Amino acid sequence: MPLRFTKRVVSCETFESCGVFDRQRRRILDIVSGEFWYEGPSFQKRYFIGKVGRYNEYYDDSQPLPMDINGSGRWTS
Repeated sequence: MPLRFTKRVVSCETFESCGVFDRQRRRILDIVSGEFWYEGPSFQKRYFIGKVGRYNEYYDDSQPLPMDINGSGRWTS
């Protein structure tokens, strides 16, 4: 069975990429994109995570890769 996706507008920012992971270990996926992470499942609540540089029309945010840096079992990006 093929995967099905539904387009959903989460924000009006124009960052180029996003990552999806369970930020709070609740078995609910969250989204990180640019300067913010968005709490799932509604993605209405967002948290500032850091300033992202803008160069002309592009942001320097091409790879928000969530990873467990210190082996604690908690994901960061």
